[in-house]
Amino acid sequence: MIINQIKKGRPVGSLGKTSLNYKKKRIRFYLEKNVSVSSLANILGVNRADLYYFIKSRKLDE
Repeated sequence: MIINQIKKGRPVGSLGKTSLNYKKKRIRFYLEKNVSVSSLANILGVNRADLYYFIKSRKLDE
């Protein structure tokens, strides 16, 4: 007996919305000015690890 399973939640591989999405232009601006991620996290008032993951996952450091 096979029961159809419905997957719940976000699709695998998709990026969710975060509060940092609204600050993307500002993050890019500071990265172009070679501001460190730690200093940028302080400026934005967010966790350093969260900002680092956001930059890496959205490929903003290229």
